[in-house]
Amino acid sequence: MKKYLSRRINGIPVELSSTEMGAIVEWVPELKPVFPDVVDLIVNCPEPVFSQSPRILYWRISEEKLAETYPEETAAFLIYALKGEKRPFYYDDKKKELYNIISRSISPERVKVLKDQLIE
Repeated sequence: MKKYLSRRINGIPVELSSTEMGAIVEWVPELKPVFPDVVDLIVNCPEPVFSQSPRILYWRISEEKLAETYPEETAAFLIYALKGEKRPFYYDDKKKELYNIISRSISPERVKVLKDQLIE
């Protein structure tokens, strides 16, 4: 998977589109054992465009306990994924829950970046 994703990120055989990144982002929580590696690969990719509401994404992050296990990586992932999110922060309790968990374990500077992305 890492090799495939690395190649696609580098445009082999074709460049990843924002719509493809939206689809990839939706299954990243399922890759818990390699979550940090996947996050490192995708955070510099094109901004994701979701074909439907990514609300289930936040639920899956919560259910997999990614925020507790990988707070820094989950923050980076959320900062990236939220670029494709069009709904306001107050709409989703799961995002608030994840923010509260993560903000206790990462630097204040990183908390600010996450908070800014959430309210954007």
